[in-house]
Amino acid sequence: MGELDVYETVPPANVDELKANENIRLALNEYPSPYRIIFNLENEAVQDVNLRRAIATAINKEEISQKIYNGIQKPEYNMYPSLIEWVSNSKDTSPKFNIDEAIKILEDAGYTKDENGFYVTGLTLDVFEGNGIPETAKLIEATLEQAGIELEVAIHEFNAWFEKVGVNRDFMLELQGGFMGPDPAALAKRFGTGSGSNYASYSNPEFDDLLAKGAATGDREKRAELYKKAQAILAKDLPYIPIVCFAAYDANNSDFINLPIDGTGKWGWQEYTFTDLK
Repeated sequence: MGELDVYETVPPANVDELKANENIRLALNEYPSPYRIIFNLENEAVQDVNLRRAIATAINKEEISQKIYNGIQKPEYNMYPSLIEWVSNSKDTSPKFNIDEAIKILEDAGYTKDENGFYVTGLTLDVFEGNGIPETAKLIEATLEQAGIELEVAIHEFNAWFEKVGVNRDFMLELQGGFMGPDPAALAKRFGTGSGSNYASYSNPEFDDLLAKGAATGDREKRAELYKKAQAILAKDLPYIPIVCFAAYDANNSDFINLPIDGTGKWGWQEYTFTDLK
């Protein structure tokens, strides 16, 4: 391990081993790119917000964070990345994990159990390989079953997933990452009516109006107020569910200086022109 020069995005299972090596320097990088479940709101199967809320309430984000990501990728509840503190709404959030509450939501909405103990059957979740995503999906499948929600996970090679989900929009639920920063104006790209990256096909005029007003002012305090109101609408409508933040360690030989992590704000990401030995 002492011969390692650069290793980007260290798998969570290897972090402790590398931390114990004095010849290796680890740096944690966090990004406003949370893993999230997206609902296809054009699909009748997930158009009921009560079902979406029950699903959100039956996802154990703490378990996913610890078991899949060794606690490195923290649970995310805010509807805009909590990493961007000045504008992230920590009051109006996605639900906390509670199986009994998830069942109550379904029953209050009129769902009844079938002979196999399911309130809802036939849901599918499309995911791609790698980054702990299939494992995350399987944990979600297991806790949803406890709430009486049947979910089948379909795992694809990335290009096949993108063709099915990103191009054809042929899905009920899908699990993805993707950048949502560095500015909250990115919410318009991800969830604004008619946006090409709005995989959910979500549309809410009040939400769109708040985003437009937020983009039109340079007053940071006013922008935060407008975007937090927009996040409150997302928390109510739940076109998507944030699962965990994205974070990963980079490992570098401790003899190096002027690595990209040393030049934050000074030179580009993956820019090794200035890197040298001590």
